[in-house]
Amino acid sequence: MRSIAYMAGATLSRLLSGAVLMVFVARSLGPQEFGHFVLSLSFAMVMALLVEFGHATFVMRELGRQQQTAARLLADILRAKGLLAVGFAVAAVLVWACAGVRDAGDGLGYAYLCVMALAVTLADFLNVCFRGVGRFDKETQNVVLGSCIHLLLVMPVAWHSRSWVDIAAAFLVSRLIYLAVSLARFRMIFPGVAAAMFEPDGLAAAARQIRQTLMYAADAALVTIRSYADVFLISTFLGAGPLGLYQAGMNLVRAVENLGPIVANVFLPKLAGLLEHPREFARHERQLLLLLLGCGLASLVATLLSTDSLLRAVFGEKFEPLFHLFPFFGLYLLLRFFAMALGVLLTARGHQSGRALAGLVSLGVLCVSAWALMPVLGLTGVAVANVVAASLLVAWFVLRLRDGKPAFRNVLSALLLLGTVLLTTYLAFKGTQ
Repeated sequence: MRSIAYMAGATLSRLLSGAVLMVFVARSLGPQEFGHFVLSLSFAMVMALLVEFGHATFVMRELGRQQQTAARLLADILRAKGLLAVGFAVAAVLVWACAGVRDAGDGLGYAYLCVMALAVTLADFLNVCFRGVGRFDKETQNVVLGSCIHLLLVMPVAWHSRSWVDIAAAFLVSRLIYLAVSLARFRMIFPGVAAAMFEPDGLAAAARQIRQTLMYAADAALVTIRSYADVFLISTFLGAGPLGLYQAGMNLVRAVENLGPIVANVFLPKLAGLLEHPREFARHERQLLLLLLGCGLASLVATLLSTDSLLRAVFGEKFEPLFHLFPFFGLYLLLRFFAMALGVLLTARGHQSGRALAGLVSLGVLCVSAWALMPVLGLTGVAVANVVAASLLVAWFVLRLRDGKPAFRNVLSALLLLGTVLLTTYLAFKGTQ
């Protein structure tokens, strides 16, 4: 609980700098300009997956099992990230060459966001390492400081400027400072990593590390691409204005969604070390499922109780067509939180390939259902498609975790999926009236 308390502090900071700041930026820019900003930001964050490469989940599991070799492990991963950064640079140029990004605005803003995505990916990895050795306090300190700097730098720019390029530059500066702070503390907690980085077999070890984490990278890529798939679908079929509307709400959803991986990763090292102790594993599993289910239910209730007047005060009059989507956002969060808990159980048991395959199928379902529903329901169709894809993910994970006997998680999952079908049907029918 002390670890979760530290992570709660970090999460609240992320929520403040993510949710509140993005709402403020959306209000400042308006739907059209905000749509251009979100499109370039989404491309940058998806390409950053080439550097993230699933290392966050991998290092959490491995540090929980072999802390005595932490310096060598982290050195190998950082060298691998150096090689992967070359691929990131190539991908950034290739994406810029496509007409969709050029039409989004100034290339300088796109470049700012690409470098920013690289910096925040590296900083977040350094902070994940603190979790693996139980130093949650260090991550909290870094995140809180980084979030404060982010707000102090970006909000004045958003207040005075109506250009998304200026805001992108402020994002870059604040995230570079966050990376510097995180790196300084990382070197204090892991002093042997710097020396291990210069061992003779460095490049070979980095290549082996890339091969070893390939399935983790596939899972992380599918999770992130699934989060941004609606951006590219809406941009392609509906344009920048509807994209700005939808993403003003979804950015708030993603900020809240960040709570899930943080809480889940508190449990991952412990669960990985309890595979030979079934009773203790089951006890921690119940705690994880109930905690994340509670987070999801709280999110759903908050969206159901949000009135139009409250949302108008937060987002402004320009975003009023967005407000009826919030119950769908809450339902999506409920499913995503529960799926995260199930995903941690799969990773702890060594079934990472099952997670990757499920993510691929879920992404396909999201794209197909959104493409089919958008002509009929517009943005509501995209929200429903997200709920359908998240429901499939929960069902897949439960089946992958089956152990031949009724389990606590199976009962929770059945109730959750049944409630999702009923509530989605009601909300979709109500929205067509």
